[in-house]
Amino acid sequence: MDLKRMVLIDGDVLCYHCGFAVEHNLHKVYVNGMEEHGSVASFRYKKDLFEFMKDQEDLMSVVVEQELEPLSFCLYTVKRYIQRVLNETEADDYLICLSPSKNFRHKIATILPYKGNRTSAKPTYIGEIKSYITDKYKTELAVNIEADDLISIRARECSRTADWLPVTASIDKDLKQIPGDHYNTKTGEMSYVMPEEGTKLFYQQCLSGDTTDNIQGIPGMGPGKAKKFLEGKDTEKEMWEVVIEQYTIYERKVDNSIKAEDRAIENARLVYIMHEFDELWEPPQL
Repeated sequence: MDLKRMVLIDGDVLCYHCGFAVEHNLHKVYVNGMEEHGSVASFRYKKDLFEFMKDQEDLMSVVVEQELEPLSFCLYTVKRYIQRVLNETEADDYLICLSPSKNFRHKIATILPYKGNRTSAKPTYIGEIKSYITDKYKTELAVNIEADDLISIRARECSRTADWLPVTASIDKDLKQIPGDHYNTKTGEMSYVMPEEGTKLFYQQCLSGDTTDNIQGIPGMGPGKAKKFLEGKDTEKEMWEVVIEQYTIYERKVDNSIKAEDRAIENARLVYIMHEFDELWEPPQL
């Protein structure tokens, strides 16, 4: 019997992708001292700007202005995005998952502020996009957790049913902790994550942290190095032993202001994508 496909769409990625798709930097070129006469030329792409500038003999100045397309076009882009995902995944049903402004990770992060490195502006239309998809599509807003957690929880619930197959639709590498089918909303590629692959990715992130979310991990421990340390380790107990060992080395050689186990557990809880509601990750017994 063919299983029906439940596609779980990362609404955060959707909002940012479609929001920024209608925002463009317009490079206006002026002859120096003659700005009052208007721009000589305008370019959306830097390569075209550079091509134009290399042939100019007059002294020029460039002013960058933001060009924003109409809201109606942005919402049309959202509609096309969702329809493409549903068509290419052959969805029988779907759910769009959105994050709230704050979640429990902001409270448990003590080493560094969770996502405290996020300084870039949000899309201009992000509020309108969220309202649109909430009104027009099957959407669930996470409460005190993130869209990643909600997708993971719903995917695991779906996997426990007899006739439904979950498909995670996102570009977020962190979601590869979730076993099962994955659809990359940027490339259109399908892939499959085995349960042991998802578990090992979690422990790799325990070591390396996540610079995107301002989770430090062990400084200098990149994803490739973390992966090597976990080679040949098959059980969670073995992998956690490696994590504790590496944090202990860091504590002894570099920074003993925080106990190795406390530092490791905090980072693990920050990178862990929840399996069920009201869950706080606990380390395996050593």
